[in-house]
Formats: sequence, structure tokens, C-alpha cells
Amino acid sequence: MATPEVSSNPAAPAASSVSSVVGNAAETVKANVSRGFSFMKVFSATQTGTVVVMLIIAVALAFLTGYILYYTINKTISKQQSYILPETKIPILTTQESSFSADEVPSSGNGKRASLSFWIYIYDINKYNGTVRHVLHRGAESDKQGTASPYIYLDPSTNKLYVTFAPSDGKLFINPPNGQDYSSLLPSPTATTLSTDQLAFLNATRGISIDYVPLQRWVHIAIIVNEDTSVGGSITAYVDGEFVKSVNSKTDLSSLTAGGQVISTQQVNNLNYPVPKFNITNVDLDKKGNIYTGGSVGSGVGPGFSGMVSMVQFFNYDMNANDVYLLYQKGPVDNMLAKLGLPAYGVQSPIYRIG
Repeated sequence: MATPEVSSNPAAPAASSVSSVVGNAAETVKANVSRGFSFMKVFSATQTGTVVVMLIIAVALAFLTGYILYYTINKTISKQQSYILPETKIPILTTQESSFSADEVPSSGNGKRASLSFWIYIYDINKYNGTVRHVLHRGAESDKQGTASPYIYLDPSTNKLYVTFAPSDGKLFINPPNGQDYSSLLPSPTATTLSTDQLAFLNATRGISIDYVPLQRWVHIAIIVNEDTSVGGSITAYVDGEFVKSVNSKTDLSSLTAGGQVISTQQVNNLNYPVPKFNITNVDLDKKGNIYTGGSVGSGVGPGFSGMVSMVQFFNYDMNANDVYLLYQKGPVDNMLAKLGLPAYGVQSPIYRIG
């Protein structure tokens, strides 16, 4: 088994220590700039050329020290970390269940922010038709939607992808207006099917859907969660390095679809729950347990799907659009021998994007 690789930075110092580091760096910037101007003052009365040279040196010193200050703040205070499941650097078949340790996944930070990235290859969308097709989840093997976090699955009949998160406060549905407990809407822990309304309703709490995942080619998926925003939190989805959707606490269900159909007010009312808005709060970004991928009819996680996943990676910060695109450009495998061996997985070419 490959040795886990963790890209991490040293733990952040105490507030007083951080303040001292930043203060010292600022004083260094000030001293270097002052020194540069002193040089200019001395030589300005004699040699114009020397003044120009010393000015360039002063600017260079200021730039270098400013960069050190930026690096110190970005790396020491932000302590951005990421972790890729080493086993997924080579594609993992998803018609069978696989389990991996999540012990090295960094805890969320920077104001309840985190990102998830993975590649998916859907070969036959009809396999296990009629059931929720498990892609991957984090938690216990038996966890499902509402308890695993994240829980990622394909629609029972289409190539629509759902990503849901469990609540950190134990409340499955957020602030129901009539005080009722709606946990009964969730299937039993062993259930493998959900109705269209249940899928839509569950997705409306803490999650996001991607309406169309292309078939029979590699597709990159990135999900960014930011619970610390002016709108009360947001979840954003990217496909192949491009923005496709974002939901936040001001978004209502008018944009939500399931099974290709818009979910109407009446459909939600049939569940005795008024049409809610998304409310991205109390999202469990640090779920304990392993990471499970794929599955079969007889496995503990239920049916997977006909295809593969690879390069499953976790981040303890909210990636921006440029971060996502750079990650997408790296491709679905991190090993040249694996790229040459892709035909063994039923993939005829390592090319992962068409057009």
C-alpha cells in the first residue's frame, strides 16, 4: 500500500506569537525601505546613475520582504492543508466496495470552510437502474444520506449527481416552521431507494446537485463549502474546472430539480413542509470514519455504479476558481504507468476531456 502523502503546514502559533511574527516582518519591511531611501539621499548629490541603481535595490528589498510577509501570513495563519487518498491515484473500480482510512484528512478551518475534489468515469448508466448508485461517502459503512458527510451518489435513473452533508448539530432538517420532526422522510439505514420528492427534499437541506455528468469519459468534480459568508453559507460546484452552480441561504427551491422535473410547491407541500430556502449552516465537514467508494448489491454500502473514481482529495479551505482549474489540469491519474494501463479499465485513452 502506498504511503499516505499529506501536504500540510506547521500548526498555527498562539495569537500573541502570530502577532509577533507579523509585527517583526512589518518592521523588517519598514527598515529595508528606510535603508533604501537613505542610500538614495546620500548618492543623489553625486551620481545620478548610482541613485537609479540604489532605487532599484530598495524596491527589490521591499518587494522581497513584502513577499516574506505574505507567505508568513498565508501559511502560518491560514495553515491551508490538503490530502489525497493515495490509493485513488490509480482509478478505483466502483462496481465493488472499497474502504480507505480518513485519519489523515485535515480538519476544516478558516471559518468552517472545506473543499472536495474527485474524478468520475461513468461507463454504463443503466447498471443498478432504479436504485441510488453510491459513489463515495465518509463515515461508517452503514451511513446514508443525512448521516454520512459527504454522501455522494447518482440519481436512480439518470446521470445526475447529488452531494449531501450531514448536520453537525444532529438536526436533519433546519428550523422546520411548524416544529415537526421530518426525520421520517429519510429511508431506513438499509434502504437503497428514494422517491423523487425525497431526493429533492433531502438535497434542499445541506447539499447540491449536478444535473448532468457526461458519460464514458473522465469528468472532474469539485465541491466547495463555505459556512462563513454574508449569506449564511454556500455550496458551490465545478465540473471540468468550470463553475456550474452555487446555492446559499438566500436560494429557494424554485431552481431545484429532480428526475429532470422542477419540484413544485405542491409536491413539497405533499410532504407537509412549506417550500424552504437552502440553509447552509451546521454542516459536518469533519465526519469521523473511513471513506467508502463504489459498491455492489451485496455490499454494506449498497450498489455502486459502472465506472471508476480517482484522485479523491480533501482540502481544509475553500478553493477559488483558479485553484479548481489548476487541479483539473492535472488530470485523473497521478502515475505514468497508470495512464498507460487505463485500457485495462475499459478506457481507451487517458484523454479526460473532449472539446
